[in-house]
Amino acid sequence: MLSEIVGRRVSDADGQPLGRLRDLGISVGGVVPRVTCVFVGDRRAPAPVRNEVCVDEFGVLRPQALGVGAEELRLARDVLDRQVYDAGGRRLTRVGDVVLDRQGATVSVAGIDTGAAAIFRRIGLRSLAARRMPLVVPWSDLHLLSGPGHELQLRIPVSAVHRLDNTQLVELVRRSAVGQGEAVLAALGEDRRAEIGDAVAQATPRRRSSDPLAARKHAPA
Repeated sequence: MLSEIVGRRVSDADGQPLGRLRDLGISVGGVVPRVTCVFVGDRRAPAPVRNEVCVDEFGVLRPQALGVGAEELRLARDVLDRQVYDAGGRRLTRVGDVVLDRQGATVSVAGIDTGAAAIFRRIGLRSLAARRMPLVVPWSDLHLLSGPGHELQLRIPVSAVHRLDNTQLVELVRRSAVGQGEAVLAALGEDRRAEIGDAVAQATPRRRSSDPLAARKHAPA
């Protein structure tokens, strides 16, 4: 879990201390986001480190420099506590923790934890968290709705939002804020944009006026 390693001591490959881990940078240019760098040092302005590092009690990570055209998000800053759309459950939720998967020297993001265990873990109630099963949602089912992640995922073709079917897209647009929904529609092809837009208009009930006097203004004398 991301919350279990943020704040741990970090040293370089020679054992020299670099500071404490503040964040992990991930590349979302692939289907499975992988960790590309770590952010170490000051809490307010941590510096990225891309060479081999050792996170205390976690092991050695070998973050690699980003390739040309790759895009990057920061897990603690851009994902943790952010609102997401879960296409599998077709609901809005918030990220309580980030689930990491390590294969050798490669660390990737498996999904997010949206359950109570994540909350207990982050406020220090680890024994209580251990009694709860994590509610893990795979990364492949998620679309970030806030922060730079929303715009970034719309631009990258392999992001989850581009694999949603029409029904899921309608739900995403309906549940998003107006500006976010418009951005999703703008990322679609012209034909599909019109189809999804019409479906959203038909499925969304007409909102009541927020003016408490509106009903009286139009009521018969």
